[in-house]
Amino acid sequence: MIFRIRIVLVFFTLIFGVILIRLFYWQIVKADELFKLGQTQYGDSIKIEPVRGEIETSDGFPIAANKISYLLYGNPKEIRDKEGTSRILSRVLGTSEASISAQLSQDLFWVPLKRGIDAQLKKEVEEEKIRGLGFEQEFERYYPEASMAANLLGFVGKDEYGSSKGYSGLEGYYDRLLRGKEGTALQIHDALGRPILARVDNERSFGTDGSSLILNVNRGIQFLAEKRLKEGIERYGASGGMVGIMDPKTGNILAMVNFPSYDPKKYSEYEEDLYKNTFISSLYEPGSTFKPLVMSSVFNEKLLKPTSKCSICSGPVSVGGYELHTWNDKYYPNSTMLEVIQHSDNIGMVFAAKTLGLERMLKYIDRFGIGKTTGIDLEGETAANIKPKELWYEVDLATTGFGQGISITPIELLSAFSSIANSGTMMEPHVVGAVRDKNGKISRINPKEIGKPISSATAKVMTQVLVNAVNKGEANWARIKGYKVAGKTGTASIPVEGHYDPNKTIASFIGFAPVDDPRFVMLVVLDKHMKKILARFYLVYLRIFAKIQLRKFNPLIIGVGGASGKSSAVHLISLILNDKYKVKQGKGKNSETGIPLNILNINIENYNLFSWLKIFFEAPLKVLADWNKFDYFIAEMGIDSPKPPKNMTYLLKIIRPKIALLTNIYHEHSVYFDPLVKSEKENERKKEIIQLIAEQEGMLLKSIDESGISVVNLDDPHIADLAPLKSKIVTISEKDKNADFFIESTQVSESYFILNFVFLKEKYQIKISSPLPRHYASSIIFSIAVAFSCGFSVRQSILILERNFSLPPGRFSVFKGIKNSTIFDSSYNSSLEPAKGALEVMSEIGKNRRKTGILGDMRELGSISKIQHELLAKEIIKNLDFAVLIGPLMKQFVAPVLEKEGFKFEAFETFKEAKDKIEGSVKKDDLILVKGSQNTLFLERAVEILLDDRNDRNKLCRRGNYWDNIRRKTR
Repeated sequence: MIFRIRIVLVFFTLIFGVILIRLFYWQIVKADELFKLGQTQYGDSIKIEPVRGEIETSDGFPIAANKISYLLYGNPKEIRDKEGTSRILSRVLGTSEASISAQLSQDLFWVPLKRGIDAQLKKEVEEEKIRGLGFEQEFERYYPEASMAANLLGFVGKDEYGSSKGYSGLEGYYDRLLRGKEGTALQIHDALGRPILARVDNERSFGTDGSSLILNVNRGIQFLAEKRLKEGIERYGASGGMVGIMDPKTGNILAMVNFPSYDPKKYSEYEEDLYKNTFISSLYEPGSTFKPLVMSSVFNEKLLKPTSKCSICSGPVSVGGYELHTWNDKYYPNSTMLEVIQHSDNIGMVFAAKTLGLERMLKYIDRFGIGKTTGIDLEGETAANIKPKELWYEVDLATTGFGQGISITPIELLSAFSSIANSGTMMEPHVVGAVRDKNGKISRINPKEIGKPISSATAKVMTQVLVNAVNKGEANWARIKGYKVAGKTGTASIPVEGHYDPNKTIASFIGFAPVDDPRFVMLVVLDKHMKKILARFYLVYLRIFAKIQLRKFNPLIIGVGGASGKSSAVHLISLILNDKYKVKQGKGKNSETGIPLNILNINIENYNLFSWLKIFFEAPLKVLADWNKFDYFIAEMGIDSPKPPKNMTYLLKIIRPKIALLTNIYHEHSVYFDPLVKSEKENERKKEIIQLIAEQEGMLLKSIDESGISVVNLDDPHIADLAPLKSKIVTISEKDKNADFFIESTQVSESYFILNFVFLKEKYQIKISSPLPRHYASSIIFSIAVAFSCGFSVRQSILILERNFSLPPGRFSVFKGIKNSTIFDSSYNSSLEPAKGALEVMSEIGKNRRKTGILGDMRELGSISKIQHELLAKEIIKNLDFAVLIGPLMKQFVAPVLEKEGFKFEAFETFKEAKDKIEGSVKKDDLILVKGSQNTLFLERAVEILLDDRNDRNKLCRRGNYWDNIRRKTR
C-alpha cells in the first residue's frame, strides 16, 4: 500500500514539475514575446519621433529650427454628415471639397485630411465642433533665413523607411546627433478598432530629443558674403561662385557660400545638382592662387629667396615639347621671386617649380594636404588623388608651379593657404563650434592642429611677398585703407577634352587680413563656365530643328510611354508598320535630347564638346539636305523626373503624337518623385509616389485630341483612372472580357511562346519561336492594337510578327552559354514587375534543370527600395535554385531574406568583386537569367563571361566605344 502511495506521489510530483517548467518557459523565457503578441491584439506599436535639434550661428541666430504644426485627421465612421463636413473643411482649410469628401468616403477609422496646419487654423477647425475630427502634433523643419547658407546646412527629407533624415551639409553629417533617438508607444484600440489611448511602456520609450548645433559661422559675415557674391556674379556675368572664410588660428569656418543655391525648405523644387556644396566637393584647377604654396615650399627648402632672380623669365619656355607662356604674354627678364608673385609670372613659377624638383614638390603637396580630405564636418567632401611619381612628366612639374594640371577643392586650398597666415601651422576646418544637448549642456569642440607644412619664418617671408602682390601687383584692387592685406589673384582655364578652353575660366582670389594679426583667410571663386546655359540653349536649338524636320515630312507620330516595355513595344510596332510603310523609330532614344536627335538622324556616340559642335552645325544641314521621307515616327517617351526637361510636359513640347500608348505605370525612377511626398507611412508614400508618376505619364494620353487614338491598358488601374479621354480609345485587358483586345491565355516552353486572344469576339493565336515572359503578351497585343489603328488587319499583324519577331538587345534574348547552359539575357534594365515575369518563366520552362539567376540592384526606387527588393527576394526563392546577387541594394535587402529562408546564394557589392566568381557559379545544363538595372551595374558584362560563342557579344545591349569607356570606369 505504501509502495503504491509513493508511486502516485512520484507521479504527481513529476507532473507538477513539468507544469512548473512549462509555466517558467511561458512566463519567464517567452514573456516579452507573448507580451508583444498580446499588444498586437488590442493595439499597435507607434513611433514617437523625437524633436530634431536646432542649428544656430555663433551669434545666437537660429538658421534651422522646428515649427510646431498639426495633422488634421478624421474618423469616417463617426462623421455622419460627410457632405456638410467636407463643405465646412473646404472653406476653413482652403482645399478642394472633392479631395476631403474622397477621404471621408473611405471605410476606415482614420484618414489624414491636411498636414502642416498652424495653431490659428487648428483653432478655427476646433471652433466648428465637428465630431470625428482630431489633431496630431508634428514638428516641421523651418529655415528662418530661407536659402541663406543652404549648401552649408543641407536639408531634411525622408529616408527609404519614411522617417526624417538629414541630407547633405550639416543636416547630413550630424544627422544622428540632430535627430535624437526614436521612441515607441502602444496605441490602444477599442472593440471597433478605433484608437482611444497611447501608452508609453517605460521612460526610455519616450526616446531622446536631438542635440542642437552651435556653429562657428557668423550670421552677419555669412549674410554679407552671400550679398557680395551675388553682386559679383551679376556684375561679371559669371555662371556661379563660391566664398569660404576661415579663422586661420582655429580652423573655424566663419562663412561658406555657394551660388546658385536653393531653399532647403522647398528642396524638391530644385535640381539635385544645387544640393551639392561645391566648396568642399567640386574639383578645379586653382591657377595662380596655387602659386603661394609652391613659392613658400621653395623658400622653406632655402633653395630660393624673395630676392633670387629668375634666369628664364625673358620669354616663353619649352618644356617636354610644350611651349609655355605667361598669362598675358608679357615677360620680365631677371625678375626676383618677389616680382614673380607680384606679376603672377607663369615662367617665373616654372623656374621655381624646376628648382624645387619633383620629389620635393610631391613632398610639399602632401604636407599641405593636397589630394586628401581636410576633415571638415560637412557631408560630401571629396579630394582628387595625386598621381604617383612615376606618372609625372617634366611638363607636369612645370605647370603645377602655376596651378594648372592639378585638381583640388576650394576647401583644400583654403586650408593649405591658411598655414601662411598662421605661422606655418594648418588647422582642421570646422563648421560646428559646440553641441548643446536637450538638457542645455554645452560641449565645446576644440581646435585641432593637422600639420605644419612650413616654418614660421617661411610663413612670415611669404606673407610679405603676398602683401607686395596686393600693394603693387595684379591684386592691388584688394587693398583696404587702414589695413594690410596679403593675397593672390588667380585665373585658370577649364580643361576640356585634353586642352584648355580660353572661353571657360575660373577667376579667384585668396588672401588674409589684417596681416599683423590675421583674423580671417578668404577664398573667392567665380565660375564663368557656361555649361548649363549652353545645355538650355541646345535643348531649344534641337527642338526647333526637329520640329522643322517633322513639318517637312508630316509623318503620323506614335508616342509610347510607360514604366517598362516601351522599347519592346516600339520595336514590335515598327516591325509591323515597316511591312508597308517607311518608319523611323526611337531605338532607345527616349529623352529630351535623344528624341530630336533621332528625328534629325544625327548619331552621337559621346556627349563631349566636339559632339555638341557637330550637332550645332549638323542640325541645320540635316533640315536642308536630308529628304529621306518617313511615313511614321514612333517615339519612345521616357520620363525620369517630375521636373523639366526630363518630364512628359517637356517631351510633349518636342512632339505631339496622334496615336498614344501607355504600357503600364509603377514605381520606376521613384527616387526623383520621393521628395515631393510628405507622408511618413510607407504604404501612403508608395501610393502618393505612384499617383505623381501616373500624373506625369498620363499627360501623354490626355494630350491626344478627338481625332487621335489612345491605346489603353485596362488592367493598370492608374491608366484606367485617366478616363475620360478626349480621343478615341482602343482597350486591352486580360481580366475584362469586354475589352477590344482580350488576352485569353499564354503557353511557354524553352522553344516557343503561344498567345491566345480575342478581338471583337473573334479568337486568334500567335506563336513566337522563342520563350518569353508572360508580360510580353501585352507588348505583342499593344503592337497589334496600334497597327490596327494604322489600318492593318489583326491577321496581317500576326503573320508579320510570326515571320519577323525579334526584341531589342538585353530584353530576354536567348544565347547558348558555357557548360551547355542557356542564357536568358535581360540585362538592359530591371524593376520589380519585369523581373518577376522573367523569374516565373525560368520556373515554368526549367522544371528539370537547375535555375540560376545573376541579378543586380533595381535602382532609382527611393524610399520604397527596401520593400521592392524584399518582394523580389520572395520571387527568387519561389522560382530559382541559386542566385548571384550584385550591388549594394541586393546585398543589403535581398541577401538577408534569402539567408533567413536557407536559399543558396552569393552576394557581392560590385561587379568587380563578382567577376571572377560568375563562371564558377554555373553548372552543366543550367538555365541562367541575367537581369539588373543599367546604372553602374551593366550586367551585360556577366553575359559576356558566360557566352559559349564570343561572337555573340555583338548582339548584347550597350555596344560601342562610348559604353566601353563607361564600363571601364564602373566597378
